[in-house]
Amino acid sequence: MTAHVAWGTYNWLTIHVLYFHDESIAIPPALPVPGHERHDDLWPQHPLPEYMGSSFTKLCEYFTVIQEVAVVYSIADGKPVVDRVPIAFAEAKYQKILAWADSLGKGMAWDQNSQEHVMLFHMWFHCAVLDIFRPFTHGRHKNYTLKSFSSRDSTPKTIFCASLNQLKRLALLYRTQQMPNSYMPYINISLIHIANTICRETDDPTAKFYFLLCIRYWQHLYVGYPIFGGIAQAFLTMAINNGLITNREAKRLMAEVKAHGGHHDEGISTSLIVDFDLAMTNRDEADVQAVAQKFEEVALFDEFAVYKKED
Repeated sequence: MTAHVAWGTYNWLTIHVLYFHDESIAIPPALPVPGHERHDDLWPQHPLPEYMGSSFTKLCEYFTVIQEVAVVYSIADGKPVVDRVPIAFAEAKYQKILAWADSLGKGMAWDQNSQEHVMLFHMWFHCAVLDIFRPFTHGRHKNYTLKSFSSRDSTPKTIFCASLNQLKRLALLYRTQQMPNSYMPYINISLIHIANTICRETDDPTAKFYFLLCIRYWQHLYVGYPIFGGIAQAFLTMAINNGLITNREAKRLMAEVKAHGGHHDEGISTSLIVDFDLAMTNRDEADVQAVAQKFEEVALFDEFAVYKKED
């Protein structure tokens, strides 16, 4: 049980390093990963519950790789990641996460009859790919061909887009397979990745569809978790700013979201990062609370601009 607690805490804190920009963890727990069979180890065995198979073991391995990325990317020296981290580092971590995916085995292969935690694994895999390559999808590195791959299409931008498309597909399939009252809150990381990217890709004909898909997810999650109201409002603000939706659409959508959370106490917020690009230079202005509180101002300005245009 001690090892489960230690590794579970490590996994959760790793999420906080990536998506809250908390202080990174230098090393993983000294206790063995539950489920790893090591007969020569002095530590007692930590058997896994049958209903989860090897899921927790593989999750610990996954977050060990992610933490290696988070430690390097989260260094607060004022320089962008792309200016201080060689692309070879990202390529090496991508190879490592691919090797992890190859080790999942048949029990973790995804199909339409898979359990929820299996789909979550696949979602988080693609989130990891996006986190690894996001700093290199702009500028001189976006068309750089990775040296360990033979395909000419093996560039940061191509790999990023491929994982984003897979993430969209998984989010859509999960929506069709689950009732709204049973949505896992852990899919939020996937939704943030999708919404963060498509808010800036307004020329994509599917952008608005997937953005509304994310909003509907947060609307239903808001029933049980008060932080999702602020997350929805923050992304509606970003969508208005980027011209993806109008202020009237945003106000209507926000009213529909709020209608699902009238039972929540006011003032509940989170420091979750929602604007990944802005966070690279100004973390304080990139979290949920900072972006969401600009909603009324942005919506009012957009409405005024439309009024002046019609006038």
